[in-house]
Amino acid sequence: FHLKNFCPFFSGYISGFICRFIVNNNNFIGKGQRIQTLTDRCRFGYTDAVQAAAIVLLPLSFAVAAVAGRPVVDATWIDEQVETANRLFAPAGVRFERAAVRPLDERHALLMTRADRNALGPEVERGAINVFLVGRLRDVDDPSLDRMGVHWRGGQGRRYVIVAQSAARSVLAHELGHFFG
Repeated sequence: FHLKNFCPFFSGYISGFICRFIVNNNNFIGKGQRIQTLTDRCRFGYTDAVQAAAIVLLPLSFAVAAVAGRPVVDATWIDEQVETANRLFAPAGVRFERAAVRPLDERHALLMTRADRNALGPEVERGAINVFLVGRLRDVDDPSLDRMGVHWRGGQGRRYVIVAQSAARSVLAHELGHFFG
């Protein structure tokens, strides 16, 4: 996995954010990698010839809540979300991979308040984009509504995506767009 020349696929804030994400999550960076060059290329809008294939592979770490001991979604559901995100991000030269799927305590299955969303912060794993899959996600501004997904800032610099089991196939991709800016 080589990081050089991936920033031409992005513009402005998004390219800078992805560069910062990769640099700040040091397990993406190999020893001897030229971090300054990568950062400069992002910051100054470095351009190269764009190839059709995606060259940036970003790991997704899924935490799946359970209700009555059963996961709220299955592997097929996760794969469909990732497949759709890959299709929609392909023109930008980005691919996502399901790097990890781990269980999430049942107390996180129903997220009704901001405090419920913030409670996911300690569950964030370094080195991947964290996606929390839950049974229900209430709109915190209008409690009569549910949401299919959100990008959330949980404090202490923790950012993550939350997706409800009721989400349409494109919701993960949509929320990843918010994650990148």
